Parts: sequence; structure tokens; C-alpha cells
Amino acid sequence: MIDLTHEITAAMPLPAGAVATELAPAAGLGGGIRLDAAAGTHVLTPAAVTAGGLTLEQFPLTQFFGLGVVLDVAAFAGGEIPPETLTALGDDLQLAQFLLLRSGWDRYWGEDTYRQGYPVLSAAAAALLAQLPDLGGVATDAPSLDAPGTATPVQQALAAGNKLAAVDLCHLELIQGRHCLLNLIPLPLSGLKACPVRALAFEAPAGIYYPGVQN
Repeated sequence: MIDLTHEITAAMPLPAGAVATELAPAAGLGGGIRLDAAAGTHVLTPAAVTAGGLTLEQFPLTQFFGLGVVLDVAAFAGGEIPPETLTALGDDLQLAQFLLLRSGWDRYWGEDTYRQGYPVLSAAAAALLAQLPDLGGVATDAPSLDAPGTATPVQQALAAGNKLAAVDLCHLELIQGRHCLLNLIPLPLSGLKACPVRALAFEAPAGIYYPGVQN
């Protein structure tokens, strides 16, 4: 099991406009938590970018857990990932329930550099992914699937296919090989467009195979 989640702290970096993080442990049970829905490692629903889009509770749990296929996109830093890079995955792309874009950008977490220059999907690549019937969503170790300073064309294209977007993941380089089982299950919050998650990758032990994957 590999933790792909940034630690939540009061000093964690946040996107513009986010509510400040507050953690107040209590002497007795529990304590106080104030956390923006888009803080840290989090999942975004179509409602985050499209009026009338689905919110968290409108997705089945099965869309937040499944076969993840890792794609190294570090070479596209500062540019767009073309559709040919996706189709080169072959059958893996058709089987994937999540596509994980590994850019290595999490190494800049907490720095100004983190929110600029990361690779993003091209419009054609996003449209291709939106049409895949088994794909539940796309995850990245960068702050967004869209380029900084733009609208959200990639997320909107994915939302048209009711796909989830998960951003601000980390440590994707620890996943051995191309496959894992990915968990992005959020709390059962009603009406929200986004939610922090404990992103976890599960690697199959030797002799156990991933669903649908030919070995």
C-alpha cells in the first residue's frame, strides 16, 4: 500500500480563494477541523466546472476505486500531452478505471514553481478520455489538469463524460510498474463539488493479477 496523499497541516499550500486550514485538537474527544473542499490531495466532480454537473453523492463508490494505469508525462512539462501518448498505452487505456499522470511535479509542493509549468492534457487527449466507457477519472501529481491562467477546458471535457478529476497527488514514482489499484474514496458528503481524499495505491503481490490485465 502506497500513500499518495500530501499531509494536511495548518501551513499547507492552498489554491487561490481556498478557506484557510485550521486544526484544533481538543483535550477530550475530537477537536475542530476547518478544511477547504479543494485542500491538499482532493477529488473534483463535474459540478466543479459545469453547471448542473454531478456532485459527490451522485457517484457510486465504485467510481472512486479501481484499476489505475500510470503514465509518465514528465517529458511534457510546460506543454500538452497529445492523444498519441494515450493511445500508445494500448489495451491498458481501455481497461483503466483511472489514468494516473506521473509528472514528478509534487517535488515542488509548497513552492511557487508548483503552480506553473506542469504538463496538462491537450483538448484532443481530454476528449478521447471522456469517451472511454470504463474510465472513472484522471489523477495527477500536479495542481490541476488544466494550464494555469486558463479556464478549465480539460476538466470540462472530462465532466462531459462524467469523469472525476483528482489532483495534488504525490509519490507516484513509488508505484512499481504500470498498474495499481487506486483508492480515492471521499467522505459521504452531500452536495459538494470536491473533497479531500486519502489517495492510496495498492500493488498486487506476486502471483495475483489485476482485473482484466493480461500478464
